[in-house]
Amino acid sequence: MNNIINVLPSKLVDQIAAGEVIERPASVVKELVENSIDAQANEIKIIVKDGGKTSIQIIDNGIGMSRDDIILSFKRHATSKLKKHSDLESINSMGFRGEALPSIASVSQVEILSRTKHETSGYRYTIVGGTEKNIESISTFIGTSITINNLFFNTPARKKFLKTSNSEYRQITQIIRVFLLSHPNISFKYIHNDKILYDLHSKELKNRLLNIYGQSIDNSLIKIDSSNDYLKINGFIGNLNLVRKRPSNQFLYLNKRYIKDRLLASAINKAYVNILERGEFPFYVLYLDINPKHVDFNVHPTKKEVRFENEWKVYELVKEIVANHLTNIYDTLPNFSKTHPISSGQSFFKNNNSQEFYNFDTKPVNINEILNENEITDDKVKRNFDTMFEKTQNDLFNINGDIWQVANKYLITEVTDGLIIIDQHVAHERILFEEALIALEGDGLTSQTVLFPETIQFQPDEYNSFLNILKHFEKIGFKVRDFGKNTIIVDGLPSSIPLGNESNLLKNILDEYMKYKDNDTSFIHNIAASYACKGAIKAGDALNQEEMLSLINKLFSTNNPYYCPHGRPIIVRMSEHELDKRFERK
Repeated sequence: MNNIINVLPSKLVDQIAAGEVIERPASVVKELVENSIDAQANEIKIIVKDGGKTSIQIIDNGIGMSRDDIILSFKRHATSKLKKHSDLESINSMGFRGEALPSIASVSQVEILSRTKHETSGYRYTIVGGTEKNIESISTFIGTSITINNLFFNTPARKKFLKTSNSEYRQITQIIRVFLLSHPNISFKYIHNDKILYDLHSKELKNRLLNIYGQSIDNSLIKIDSSNDYLKINGFIGNLNLVRKRPSNQFLYLNKRYIKDRLLASAINKAYVNILERGEFPFYVLYLDINPKHVDFNVHPTKKEVRFENEWKVYELVKEIVANHLTNIYDTLPNFSKTHPISSGQSFFKNNNSQEFYNFDTKPVNINEILNENEITDDKVKRNFDTMFEKTQNDLFNINGDIWQVANKYLITEVTDGLIIIDQHVAHERILFEEALIALEGDGLTSQTVLFPETIQFQPDEYNSFLNILKHFEKIGFKVRDFGKNTIIVDGLPSSIPLGNESNLLKNILDEYMKYKDNDTSFIHNIAASYACKGAIKAGDALNQEEMLSLINKLFSTNNPYYCPHGRPIIVRMSEHELDKRFERK
């Protein structure tokens, strides 16, 4: 009987293993940059073409390799980082498994040039699909240059599942940003399709952050520097100016290695729990230092996962440290928006700092004045009143029913069998949401030209996505022009958006796009919802009589005056029977 179990050829083993280590071009960039860092380089250059599908080149000025080391580096489980079993308990290098280079070489065409400072010449080594082709002596610089061509050329099943060049480019850019922030002491240059995206010299962390995200974040950063016998944590967290709708600006490093740990991410988010809204993510770049004996990186080939000896101790320490640095609430509050005059029927924003609980300074608006407005006689408005209250509008309100603004937040009035309360923010949000949906499908909203245009800087991958949805921004009333280096100038705003909110709105919509993509119905819905949320009046904005009249008229002329785009109720009704029960009359 023939044996049915076979030992696989080493080349096939390499290709199978490559599936775990090398998922996409960004994985190649990650592994090669880590090698450069372990080689003590202080200058690293990354050159990519077509999202890494055509070629990836990494050039560094590290210690380089001898001829024998070059050849050995492409053997499976050959590494310079470990020598004995006990070394696993104190890993300080980026790589240590000895899998990356043979995995990459098995599915690509590789050329490596390297030279050490002890030699007068270096070597060029060529390996294709895991097979050595040539090694020769050449004149080259001290350090290493490695070029990866035609990734997955010999595994067509893997190659066809790569995303578009644009998507792969975004993934590579995100990986590079991880390294820019983990090693601010290293100079990086990143070029994609002959365009320089990053050219950053060695800096302190804060200066590196300002180089990447722009000077505008300077006053929004909160420094963290704390330690005890078990853990040291330092870096920066952001105030609410830097909050985003996706966790794109969250960087956590353990012993200089970027990690993704749901428990620690939860600890940081918990520290913000009382000041963030649902679906918002804080900004942070934090370095944790723990004795390597208390952590295990040898969990997965990508080395992003980690196990802690006492994970709940780390969780509580991180949460407490971050929370303590958020105690000064004024540091976490966003900048106050600039204001502009109100014009009738255009915006409900008021520049009013009054925080009185009841606003009875002026004669309350009579609800019958609203019912007699021309808009209220519209069939849609009548139908919405009738559906909401199961009565005709003419029978609904007392003859002397009045409207008051409570806490500069709610509109309250008496009806025939109790009270109704309207949340002014979500009411206006519903109005703007439906306006935006119509605009996105039609001719667009009007724009107001700003006196002082604002400059907004994006990350390279974000800017690329922004260009893809520029037509949507123009439809809702933005006028923008390119300013170079991933930067735009905003010359005009939607008429309902207050000055100073343009950057947050643009970035929120961009976040939604990067979640849902361009033509997805959810994305269009979320563009309109983001626009409405930023443009709507806020809790604390005092409204005058004319504004309350206009708000309620427009609310009941919408298709759905009962819920905001996020599902929150707009109108709450308390019947006379419920009031009697509350006061124990029944």
